[in-house]
Amino acid sequence: MKSRAKTALRAAVGLATLAVALHSSQAFAAPDPMVLPQDADRGARDDPFALPDTELARVPDTTGYTFFAEVVLNGERLTGIAPLRRTGGKLAIQSAFAFSAGIVRVLPPQDFIDLDTITGAKYEFDTNSYTLIIRVPLHSTGANMVSLSGRPERGRQSGSDIAALIVDYDLSMQVDQTGVAASGLVAPRLAKGDVSLDSAWRFATSGDRLDRGVTRLDTALTVRNPDAVASTTVGDFITQTPAGSRAVRMLGLRFGTDFSLRPDLVTQPLPD
Repeated sequence: MKSRAKTALRAAVGLATLAVALHSSQAFAAPDPMVLPQDADRGARDDPFALPDTELARVPDTTGYTFFAEVVLNGERLTGIAPLRRTGGKLAIQSAFAFSAGIVRVLPPQDFIDLDTITGAKYEFDTNSYTLIIRVPLHSTGANMVSLSGRPERGRQSGSDIAALIVDYDLSMQVDQTGVAASGLVAPRLAKGDVSLDSAWRFATSGDRLDRGVTRLDTALTVRNPDAVASTTVGDFITQTPAGSRAVRMLGLRFGTDFSLRPDLVTQPLPD
């Protein structure tokens, strides 16, 4: 009995000592710097990484402001920058620019015209390149009307080349006791633009039998290229030879430089 009482007493003393030690360690323990602070309303949030609610700044209204963009009309990029404006959710283009570019046929009275009001016009705006792409149907009147069944109207093709016939001639006549003798040289030229057909004819009514009648001297078709300062001749021509040599009449094809097409070029050496 005594041994059991001693064992129970020792167990009670050990438990009391352990309880005192645990209480002392909790009371004098230093705080752990790695422990995160406890959030009182942590459980109330679903996302611990959510940003606090803030009032977003309002985007200013740009309606009525004028901005600029390039214009592509029927697949062709126009020169210049078009003033644009967005009004009431619709895109408008400056009336003067639309009229000069041929988007509208009549100059509108207002400064800007809505693209939705242009008959047959389809458009889209590329915000990445700030380009306005417009497709409008070609008008069937005015300069776009071309008749292939007859001659073009006068003034419709202003500035185009016309065909011209030029005749150079030199006539002479001699009257003496033997009678009347006539001779001459006629050189007609048919030209249109940079293409010309030249010919030269000689005639005589007196002299030897071989000199009488009409004699063709030369006939040639010449095509000139002012940009390349060159010309091409098919037919009769006179060769270009250096000084001291005789020129020869030839028949064939000739291609060479023709500085007469550019009189502004100086081809001779000039003194200092």
